[in-house]
Amino acid sequence: MLKNKKLILFLASITLIAIGVIFWSKSDSYKNFLGMENYSHEDFLPVWQKKVETGQLLKIGIITDTHVHPNRIDSENKSEDAKRALFDEDLTPFQKFNSRMKESNPDRIIHMGDVLEGTNDEAYVGIMGLDLVKEQLMKSEVPIEWLAGNHDLRSVTKEQFMQTLGMDNLNYVVDDGDYRLVFLDASYYPDGRDLYPGGRSIPGYLPSETLLWLKEKLKTDKRVFVFMHQAPFDRRISDLGGKEKSSIENATELRKLLKIYNADAIFNGHIETRFYEEKGGVKYYSLPGTLKSEYYPESYHFLKIDSAEPEVTTFYTDKETGEEKAIDFK
Repeated sequence: MLKNKKLILFLASITLIAIGVIFWSKSDSYKNFLGMENYSHEDFLPVWQKKVETGQLLKIGIITDTHVHPNRIDSENKSEDAKRALFDEDLTPFQKFNSRMKESNPDRIIHMGDVLEGTNDEAYVGIMGLDLVKEQLMKSEVPIEWLAGNHDLRSVTKEQFMQTLGMDNLNYVVDDGDYRLVFLDASYYPDGRDLYPGGRSIPGYLPSETLLWLKEKLKTDKRVFVFMHQAPFDRRISDLGGKEKSSIENATELRKLLKIYNADAIFNGHIETRFYEEKGGVKYYSLPGTLKSEYYPESYHFLKIDSAEPEVTTFYTDKETGEEKAIDFK
């Protein structure tokens, strides 16, 4: 009997304490007691959970997978310093892109990789190709951001790619007002080695040090938009013809980080597939390229981020009529 009374008293005490704590917390008395009366619940949230509300407009022209191969102007001149140029197949997409950018007035341009075809090309040919593409994109007179693709690295090393394009790193961040643009290099083998000229191409991989670097860059209240040449999907993605395309080998790890740290969107090229999904609050966009897309030939893209909401329009050449068409991603 005595034990039952003690148990009842104990439970009653716990109940009264719980009621008191609830009342105290709801009345904000604890804030006064702790000297926290000027703080709100949001003040104690991690920075990445306090994303800024913004009305900023950012316009970006995107071109990817151009796969250029610069040709000798004088086919008889076989020397390494023979002048080369982009002929019609390579040049036409840039002409259309530049014309559209002149109308759209973007804030910056992004080339999302596979600038070069690269296959069986010596480094000097690849370097000439990078210079020629850079010359074309500079006509818009806005900052240009670059990603290295697996085909680029069939011809040049990462160091040659960066040196030619004036880059310090292939993993980097551009902050523009309330927006953070993150650029990722996934051109690695799973053992951490860089892709290199003459090496075997694979779907891609993000080394642990890159993921740690990304984790730190995602810790921000800015709205975050990520760009990567290779695909970040957690399964194989099919294009309109049913051809299945692979993503990087550790895409699940990347997607988890993007979800945890509230990234807004990620964009890829590489797999020549136009695809969109939203998972875990993150928007995923796969963009076809100018040269090898079966369904969207000579395609390029215009990204408008308005009040943190991305809108993507794809422009491409209709194969039957030869006319340029536009299609919104959603």
